[in-house]
Amino acid sequence: MTTEQTSAINKTAEREKVLGGVMSNAAMAAHSTKVTLKYVKDKSFKDLLIGQATAYDAFICKVRQTAAFCDAEIKEPGGVSRFFVETSIKLKLMRDAGNTKIAEMMIKGTTMGVIDLARLLKRSPLADDCCLDLAKELLRFEEDKLDALKYYL
Repeated sequence: MTTEQTSAINKTAEREKVLGGVMSNAAMAAHSTKVTLKYVKDKSFKDLLIGQATAYDAFICKVRQTAAFCDAEIKEPGGVSRFFVETSIKLKLMRDAGNTKIAEMMIKGTTMGVIDLARLLKRSPLADDCCLDLAKELLRFEEDKLDALKYYL
């Protein structure tokens, strides 16, 4: 195998790793937010979360488009992962589904997403700029989301 072939394989792997990480983060965040919406009674809080879920759906579309353009294979989170997330949310909100509890839960989940994206960016220097830019865009969105959620603590 030539050096060029090895480099191309590594670049493809990095591209798929970054796009897969962004997809996983956005898909699980969108699902979690949509499940949580069922428990939110406050209109302004609900509107905020609807906007965030819509933004995550837009990121999912961008990842799919970028993957198709780059001929990258990505996996979307499966039903088992979604089931466990949904069950966990239901259990956490069973006793207390107030704004403070929901905001705290959403902040914790978003913080995990920020950490995962920061690690992904640090460990994927060979990925294409379009993939890295998408991960950075999602990271900035999640950091801004944290500030918006703090209001409801």
